[in-house]
Amino acid sequence: MSITRRKVFQLVGESNYQDALRRARPGERLTLTPEPTNLFDAGAIYLATSDGSKLGYLPRDDAAAFSAVIHRARAVKLHRLTGGLPDYPNIGCEITVAWDDRPEHPHRDLDPEQRAFIRGPVRAASKEGWLVGIIKRLLKR
Repeated sequence: MSITRRKVFQLVGESNYQDALRRARPGERLTLTPEPTNLFDAGAIYLATSDGSKLGYLPRDDAAAFSAVIHRARAVKLHRLTGGLPDYPNIGCEITVAWDDRPEHPHRDLDPEQRAFIRGPVRAASKEGWLVGIIKRLLKR
């Protein structure tokens, strides 16, 4: 499948940008920014909000394909936040891209449990906190 036919892309590296993802909103416009000085991948492309907050990167294979057609990406927006739940506190991110004259893909709002957890008091996401949550739920059964 050609990259120009795909609409939804999963980002990588989001664990490094949890604070920015907590502030991000589904449907928000994003920018695709090449990062040729990236130490791990000279072809890296990151996604950022309008205030410049980095949310994550396109996977290496997608970034390589995007480099040739990045100028055709008419509208890039946050499609959906994943995770952000008591049992899975880390937040992930998917984006949508409208190519050329194609219509924009609708975004997916947070579900009520995500909204309460993500928009509530800022909590430190840690493996211990995640594991303790699972153990407590198992003990309740």
